[in-house]
Amino acid sequence: MDTKIDLTKVMYIEQMHDEKIDEILICDKKLVLAFNELHFEHNGIASATKAKMIFSGFDDIPSDVFVDLISMKHCKITDGKRVYVDEFVPIMQKKKIKIEVEEILGRIEHILIRGVIVNPDGKYGNSDVEISICAKELTYEFE
Repeated sequence: MDTKIDLTKVMYIEQMHDEKIDEILICDKKLVLAFNELHFEHNGIASATKAKMIFSGFDDIPSDVFVDLISMKHCKITDGKRVYVDEFVPIMQKKKIKIEVEEILGRIEHILIRGVIVNPDGKYGNSDVEISICAKELTYEFE
């Protein structure tokens, strides 16, 4: 049950929240966001499954995808840093962190995923995350 979306023609992306991005991969000129447990409703039936969001149609992945890390303390921004996805993926893997999605915003060829870092112990980190993706196609792949 794969679903393809032509991002050159859409002004709206289905909302997602409280889902965790377990892994981010770059392979075959595609960006893959992997979810070990994605909750959704289809025809009134709630379900959970493994899923991937696969973005393709990049001009150049390293420059078309970046991550803003925003450090917070007592609801105030204390620091901010922008890294490109090819720098962020090794950090995510080394620290074994996940990203809990708070919202997804979309418009033609641009997706913004807002979330928060989740540490390996399941506790929230001190950083909010914004992943900016400029791509032409999105495929939802369900297992």
